Amino acid sequence: MPHLNVQNTPLYYEEQGRGFPLVFLHGMGLSHVNWHGQIKHFSKSFRVITYDMRGHGRSGVSLAQRPADYLLTLSRDLKQLLDILKIKKAHFIAYSTGTLVLLQFLREYSDMCERAVLTGAFPRLSTPYMYAKISMSYALTLMNATGFEARGVALSNGATKQEIGLFMNEARKVRRSEALLLLRSLFFCDLTKFLHELNVPILLLYGGNERYMMKYRHMMLTSLPRAEVCLVPKTSHACPTKASATFNMLVEDFLTAR
Repeated sequence: MPHLNVQNTPLYYEEQGRGFPLVFLHGMGLSHVNWHGQIKHFSKSFRVITYDMRGHGRSGVSLAQRPADYLLTLSRDLKQLLDILKIKKAHFIAYSTGTLVLLQFLREYSDMCERAVLTGAFPRLSTPYMYAKISMSYALTLMNATGFEARGVALSNGATKQEIGLFMNEARKVRRSEALLLLRSLFFCDLTKFLHELNVPILLLYGGNERYMMKYRHMMLTSLPRAEVCLVPKTSHACPTKASATFNMLVEDFLTAR
């Protein structure tokens, strides 16, 4: 299986197709498997790269890390991965907490991005719902209730019984120490101050049923200079899996627009 040594951590990645690079970033508790509904579709036209963030899936774990620096570490993992693969510019698609990693990456390396798709993006914790959601996840992880957390991730992302089983298996692989680091980092994170500096075309996708994300949707759309937004009807947070055909169509239209 392909692993690369990135910042002294083995990162697992997969690559399919040929063409302009298209890089996918998964959310917390998931892995490259999160994108199985996109890989076949987009590898017909793009060089598709998926990978497992440190502590997830088949990748290794961090050594000493401070929560305040953790998103920066994850973004530099991505930069080094691209350097090793000799990719100077790419499209990027990120989901949920993966959008924070991508935003941090764009803060430093926006010249490496042609176009970006952010699905379920939130640049900081600023609503009671999100504080409660992350706090609950942190408490469950602290209590080592990994089975309960894995089931929650699988049910919220899986569209079929087979997918739920697949995501349950991936969620159980997440290292507890890494999950705690990532969750703590969210309480330090505030990426709102530099959003106006990101002068790259960005598509914001949200589920039509994500009413609790309305504040974030407005914040992102009004702060990013070249953003457009689209709501995926009758869908929750998990647009890539629970509305994969619509998601793929919207993303493809955006990436190939002239």
